Amino acid sequence: MGFNPEKNRYFFIKQTYRDAIYESLEFSFKRKLHNKIGKILEKFYKEDETLLAYHFYNGKNKKAVYYLDIIYNRLKSSFSLQESYRVLKNLIEIGRIYKKNNKKYLIELIHTSLLMGMIKEAEKILR
Repeated sequence: MGFNPEKNRYFFIKQTYRDAIYESLEFSFKRKLHNKIGKILEKFYKEDETLLAYHFYNGKNKKAVYYLDIIYNRLKSSFSLQESYRVLKNLIEIGRIYKKNNKKYLIELIHTSLLMGMIKEAEKILR
């Protein structure tokens, strides 16, 4: 492990160590871990929506919708189509878990797919 004093954060020196440890964990433990990390980070890094969205999404926590929506709106205004597409897919997935109305995000995903020239994907979503 290493420590970055500028960001006040710990990190793995080698990504392979992090990956090996993470992959050895059970899925249910990973979800709990991501939720705990998300809740702790929310207190100290509220402005880092990307980090919070990552942990709440991987924890399958409905707070992910809030942070992913912030990220999506930022990406949409910067015309980052590929990232918008990915975030929309995540929003729809987490929304299905919590039975949220995804109509808005489905329409946005179809629109983004068409802008990216992914006509077959847009047609698939429409079905």
